[in-house]
Amino acid sequence: MNNNNIKKLSIPEKKPSYHIPEFSFTGDFLSFLRCPLQYRYWNKGRWNPTREVQLWFGEFIHKVMHKAYQYWIDTGKRIDPSSWDWLKEIRPLEEEAFIELRSRGVNYNGRIFCPYTPNYYPYHSRDCLSNNATQPHQLKASENAEAAIKYVGPLIFPFIRDLEVKLRGLEQFPSSSQQFFVVGIVDVLSAVEVYRGSPTPALLIYLRNSGIDFSDVEEDEFEIIIDYKAMRRPPTNSNNPDSQQNINEFEAHQLQLEYYSYLRAKQQYANPVRVGIVIYLNEFNPKKEDLFKLYEETRNNSTDIPVPPDSKTMERLEKWIEDGKPDDSIKKILDRQFKLDRGLRIIPINNPNKTRKDVKNLAKQIQEHIDKERRSQTIQSVWSGRFKEETCVACSYRYFCPQIRKKSLSSLINVSPTLPPSY
Repeated sequence: MNNNNIKKLSIPEKKPSYHIPEFSFTGDFLSFLRCPLQYRYWNKGRWNPTREVQLWFGEFIHKVMHKAYQYWIDTGKRIDPSSWDWLKEIRPLEEEAFIELRSRGVNYNGRIFCPYTPNYYPYHSRDCLSNNATQPHQLKASENAEAAIKYVGPLIFPFIRDLEVKLRGLEQFPSSSQQFFVVGIVDVLSAVEVYRGSPTPALLIYLRNSGIDFSDVEEDEFEIIIDYKAMRRPPTNSNNPDSQQNINEFEAHQLQLEYYSYLRAKQQYANPVRVGIVIYLNEFNPKKEDLFKLYEETRNNSTDIPVPPDSKTMERLEKWIEDGKPDDSIKKILDRQFKLDRGLRIIPINNPNKTRKDVKNLAKQIQEHIDKERRSQTIQSVWSGRFKEETCVACSYRYFCPQIRKKSLSSLINVSPTLPPSY
């Protein structure tokens, strides 16, 4: 055979498939605003942190709250969540959440949660603080879970319409034809059920006291969306020097609920969202450091819910500080109503469509950081760290963070682990 007569076959090169980036509002936008460098290592570096306290704690509280709602439904809505016994009603819900997280590899911290679960995995109980325990210990995570259920449950559970609603929207980068997705999850309440409740629901009274008008709810149905935050209420002046938009954490939470309202309104059979509620779960069981921060923020006028200056609460708080901040009197300082005022943040939703510009700019900032690093720049020259003590103490990457070394915080630096791979 004459090979010269064989025609060459030309196979065109396959073009790479187009991948549309996806951003989670919590996992990407809020994490990036909190600390760009930590976001790069944790979210984009695919490097599992050795200390997952914040991740575990947040997911644990969310799971327990949703299981508590389901338990309330299963029991025929007969028992007021505020009267639940921790050991009999709440602890079994915690154990279920603990086992689910453990099966996914989300590790817990034995100092904040007791792993005594003989009904599920007896070998977990060997990690208990007490070797001869006959029942679980109520540590910090359990205390917060109980407080959240007893404070939030009676207000929210009767009006939940949809649980863990998944939101997804398609946006376009500014000055570009490239698109990206934004995803999130919320719980949805029926504003009509809140308005028509009899006797008048405590939630409706609270909303009215916050300036929310439901006078036209009879003509049009509206919805309320809620988002849980396993944290204390942030100060109003926590500006991020690394953000070009200068959006602080307090403002970012409002942006999140407003944008979620926009996404929810686009879903089939959904009604317009009138109100968003951010629930700061740690406010219902504040710790020593939380109370001192509240005192400092009140003095510095850096919180939207300060302690009234001439109130009994301020007297108890100042007396507690003068006495050396004793642990045994922490629960007696703040009254129930003040905890609710701090824990529930009511956000009126007026024009959620306007938030799209801020969301697009946030996505653009992250993408610009990624593109810079791909152009052979080093991680730390592109992604700057932001020092915030409560964030840095629980961060696995503090050992090589330039912000920590710049401030000479040797107490936060013990070892030097290997850096995760770059792109």
